[in-house]
Amino acid sequence: MEKKSIYLDERLISYSDAGIYPFHMPGHKRQPSGFIDPYRMDITEIDGFDNLHHAEGILQEAQQRAAELYGARRSFYLVNGSTCGILAAICAAAGRGGRILMARNCHKAVYHALIISGAEADDIDPIITRSDLQGQITPRQVQDALGSGKEYQAVVITSPTYEGVISDVAGIAAVCHAKGIPLIVDSAHGAHLGLGCGGAASSARSEERKDRGAAEDGAAGEKITPKSAAECGGKSGSRSAEACGTKSGRAAGNAVGWGGFPAHAVSAGADAVIMSLHKTLPSPTQTALLHLNSDRIAESRIRQYLSVFETSSPSYLLMAGMDACIRMLAEEGEERFARYRERLRSFYRSVGDLRRLHVMRAEDFPREEAFAWDDSKILVFSEESGAQLSRMLLKRYRLQMEMASGRYVLGMTSMMDTEEGFARLSEALHEIDAGMCRRAEADAAGNARGRQDVTGNACGKRDAAGNACGKQDVTGNACGEQNVTGDARGRQDITGNARGKQDVTEGFVARMYAGSERSLPIWRASELPSAEVDFSEAEGKICAEFIALYPPGIPLIVPGEVISREFLERITLCVRMGLQMESRSDLSGRRITIVYC
Repeated sequence: MEKKSIYLDERLISYSDAGIYPFHMPGHKRQPSGFIDPYRMDITEIDGFDNLHHAEGILQEAQQRAAELYGARRSFYLVNGSTCGILAAICAAAGRGGRILMARNCHKAVYHALIISGAEADDIDPIITRSDLQGQITPRQVQDALGSGKEYQAVVITSPTYEGVISDVAGIAAVCHAKGIPLIVDSAHGAHLGLGCGGAASSARSEERKDRGAAEDGAAGEKITPKSAAECGGKSGSRSAEACGTKSGRAAGNAVGWGGFPAHAVSAGADAVIMSLHKTLPSPTQTALLHLNSDRIAESRIRQYLSVFETSSPSYLLMAGMDACIRMLAEEGEERFARYRERLRSFYRSVGDLRRLHVMRAEDFPREEAFAWDDSKILVFSEESGAQLSRMLLKRYRLQMEMASGRYVLGMTSMMDTEEGFARLSEALHEIDAGMCRRAEADAAGNARGRQDVTGNACGKRDAAGNACGKQDVTGNACGEQNVTGDARGRQDITGNARGKQDVTEGFVARMYAGSERSLPIWRASELPSAEVDFSEAEGKICAEFIALYPPGIPLIVPGEVISREFLERITLCVRMGLQMESRSDLSGRRITIVYC
């Protein structure tokens, strides 16, 4: 019998009725938006509806509303996602054959901009956290790199990261501006940050600060005291969490926007900021904004490159969705974000008693690892693999997470998430956690690993302080290597397995993104002849392709880097773990593409 074809529209309708809850983008979470039949609204550049590439009417006004919301000088609609904004900003700043300083954990779009522009790049490695995440880039790192004697046309960082780690953008901007260099921030995951603290006043102060020049910005890392109480509201005059009387840059101390979220990169003084509306706000997939905040990158060049990278037939459905999102935020944002914060607060309280799983909290990040953290990203660490936990949440509990990594899963939330959705996730995690504890108790009772201090048990009894796993003998407990006071996390490596055997330097992320020797510029290696070969032939050869875990799309290796035996082992591990990877080659068949000349 001939197999019936499965059509995409039918599959989407069927999936929408399947009861699977989305802890993933887009931020509208498939909630009704009031749109009518899309075919009735799908038009082109006809009379009365303006032209995105030469906006003078309704689209110009729509983009101005976005600029006012975020306090930017100019904002540009992007209907090709943040990717086209990143390409345009880098090409506009670097020019043909320039040089940029970039964070090594940038999205692949940044690397693609290097190929297109012929620019070269030097990397800054983000700090790897104790919990085995890619952490912040610091102003000191940028200052040291810019002091190398090389001439750079731009600095590019990612903040927040996929997991919500935020760098000190204001401090980095001060360092860049002291040398007359623009700062470009990929803030694709940060469109919801700092809302309610932008506006015309923020934009005006940004211009005033720019005119004063870099002299007042101070040295890298210097704490600058705000000149008025208004600047303590998270508007663009404040330089750091300390400047607003807080003790740290964590989310709790740097909470300046609606819902208590940290400031966004526009208010922190970055010159160009790219945000994906669709990732964390109620806007359709592919919708994003490019904010221009100074003259350090010419607006004319931004427009020139947007005309290259953005479709000449922009969807009015997408643009209408963006305008509706901005209008919703302007009119209802504060109230909606207040409810969102309460739902998040309730969720985090509910999972505080988990014993084998760990849900990340702001206090898990020391200041040296993260200037601030966006707790809209739910990170659940497991002593088993993230892929296993993700599969269990989907198959057993019908919860689709955004991403699975070595030891954790990531759930993305937005103001459109429901109490019911958060409750389902909390209940699922508690059931999974209880099952893991039962297995640990069985192991402890049946083998030598069960030798414990008499004050502790496998996972259940708490000490008087209410800790998660009790005061246990650190050499024999079932819940990881804890100090004798047994606090909520046991002061253990969050990524560690049940018996704490995993050293942080051997963590999954630390290994995956260890970096490789650069032999050729990315653009040059991409142009040379190439061939797909077996892993056995690849060691010591120059890679000709991008290989990335997707999501998040950060390359593990890029064209021009040398393929080592260790890298091939890391790729083999990813394949064995069933993680989703992007490449030109058949990695599962142990094939990789090398420069062949």
